[in-house]
Amino acid sequence: PTVLIPLLRAVAEGWKAERTEENAKRMYDAGVDLFNRFVKVMELFAELGATLGKTVEKYNGVIRSIDVRLWPKGEEMQRMAGSGKELASLDQIEAVPLESSKLRLTMQGDDPGDVLPFEKG
Repeated sequence: PTVLIPLLRAVAEGWKAERTEENAKRMYDAGVDLFNRFVKVMELFAELGATLGKTVEKYNGVIRSIDVRLWPKGEEMQRMAGSGKELASLDQIEAVPLESSKLRLTMQGDDPGDVLPFEKG
């Protein structure tokens, strides 16, 4: 019994240390996975912002074309027809997608946005 009790305690401590190490590895892997998902979401947000900007540019281009080319002909037709109906007006969209200063990813020594996913260890 004098040898068995310390031996069992040593085995229990070994198992406890092994569980702690396994938990630490799982936590590390979960952190890496979370970071990689965060990087992906930020890439998607950047793409979405660029797409929104292009959409607004295209919309405003259509509005300019209507104002310069189509609208004058519509007014001319309205005068000739003697219609009392008013043509609906469309306005340009002045909104521009915002860039978040908080969501910008930067790693030490790299340019902003140059964040690469981690590999699980």
